[in-house]
Amino acid sequence: MAQTMKEGIEFIFVNDCTKDKSIEILKKVVSEYPERSKQVKIVNHETNKGLAAARRTGMESAIGEYVAHCDGDDWVDPEMYESLYLASRNDDVDMVSCNFVMETDTGSKLMSFNYGSNRELFLKDVISNRWGTVWKYIIKRKMFSDGQIFIDENICHGEDYVYTTQCVLAAKKYISIEGCYYHYNCRNMSSMMKNPSLESANQQYAASELVFEILKDNGIADKYSDAILLRKIFTKNRFLPLGVAKWRQVYPEIGYRYLTLARMPFYQKIGYYLLEHLPLNMANKIILRLK
Repeated sequence: MAQTMKEGIEFIFVNDCTKDKSIEILKKVVSEYPERSKQVKIVNHETNKGLAAARRTGMESAIGEYVAHCDGDDWVDPEMYESLYLASRNDDVDMVSCNFVMETDTGSKLMSFNYGSNRELFLKDVISNRWGTVWKYIIKRKMFSDGQIFIDENICHGEDYVYTTQCVLAAKKYISIEGCYYHYNCRNMSSMMKNPSLESANQQYAASELVFEILKDNGIADKYSDAILLRKIFTKNRFLPLGVAKWRQVYPEIGYRYLTLARMPFYQKIGYYLLEHLPLNMANKIILRLK
């Protein structure tokens, strides 16, 4: 509500059958900003549909030229959306991203990525699972309404990965700006993040496979083979809390290829090797101690 952008902005809130007092709080806040009342839209789901469906509802309800996403437990600096919008208009680009701050129990950590207008470098990082989050950029809504971007409502874990990859591929012109405006709240991580389930791991796997198919369809899977390998390792590790036996079943084709990855620290390579080759009982004991 405190955004410096006063005109030409709308705020869409999707109520996915919340059981808490979110809507009461929202209405109270809006009442404190009467000048925003006509810019606020609350869309209610009749049944709980999950995060991906809520994102789709928000996108379908939007009327602006550009669209941004903000997660409910994060916050943004007042000048964020005006800065991103002005940058997009000045250079007539389809997608603009900014830097962000990780807010943890021990303090704030600036996360800065200097992509400039290098869309390929950004795409490489997104594919490899390096901060391909939906909340640090704006995109032209036309890319969604024209069908260049689709949302799979069955994927609620890893949906950022699928969505952002499509956004970068659809964007003909992209820029990143140096401003650091978004605050990613890691202080109260959800139980889903702390205790990953088989369902969430399977959805991360489904998200990975969907992106790999998109890359193949675009004829660029070979070009980003190292980035795909990093994402496969990330996905494989989502299954680790479920036991080393399960972990070993995921992407066995990785083999020893991880040894060639410059972005994988040496100690992680050693750990990976041990998990692959130690007897199961020993490997599982190591995992339990790490927990």
